Amino acid sequence: MSDLSKQLDHIAPVVRVKDMMRSLDFYRERLGFELEFLYEGFYGSVLRDGCHIHLQCGTPAQRDPDGYILGFIQPASDARDA
Repeated sequence: MSDLSKQLDHIAPVVRVKDMMRSLDFYRERLGFELEFLYEGFYGSVLRDGCHIHLQCGTPAQRDPDGYILGFIQPASDARDA
C-alpha cells in the first residue's frame, strides 16, 4: 500500500501547442509566467508562483463539446493575512 500521508510538491500538466514560440510569448507576456526550460524547440516549461505548465509541440487534441474546465485562484497565504 502506498503512503498517502506525503504531500505533493507540485504537478506539471502537459499542454499540446501548435506554435511553441507563440505559446511561450502568451504565457510569459500575457499571464506572467517565466520560462523554466526549452528543449530543442518542441518541449518546454513555464513557471509562475510555484505552478509549472509543460508545453509540447503537436496537434492539439480535439475539444470535447461536452467537457469543461473548472478553475479557481486562491491567494497565497501572505495575501490572505494582509
